[in-house]
Amino acid sequence: RFSEQSALQHAEQSKYLVQLADGALEQLDIILKPEKPDNTAFLPFIPFLRRGSLLRLYRPESRPEANAVHCLRKVDRIRLLYDRVTDIIDCNAMKRWMLLKDFFPLHSHDTLARLRKTWGRMGCICSFEQPIEEIHFYFGSQITLYFVFV
Repeated sequence: RFSEQSALQHAEQSKYLVQLADGALEQLDIILKPEKPDNTAFLPFIPFLRRGSLLRLYRPESRPEANAVHCLRKVDRIRLLYDRVTDIIDCNAMKRWMLLKDFFPLHSHDTLARLRKTWGRMGCICSFEQPIEEIHFYFGSQITLYFVFV
């Protein structure tokens, strides 16, 4: 299991972009151009951002009722783990040599069950209410953008 601590160490080493919390730009005395109304900002991870409460925090997808919060989403940890594994192992070469069939992260059954209740049922198809933030936390930006425009 890729622990939060290991993920944060790799995030720092790889300069992984993390989302700043609301109000963090003002705390850092960063002024954006007025034509950019969205204050969503990303910076490479450094421990100072975490200690200074400048990062956006997320509840674990597997237990959203838990009090624990993290500055990395599950999708972030998967990306960091993939990056770390592929730094050591050339998975594409192993596929070419037929030593590896394929590789992909496994799903969280709890999160998928919760998404099925709020989103993945036939009764929800015509609904304009979509759990976009949950989809984003679990699947990432590309999948979320697809469902925003569907």
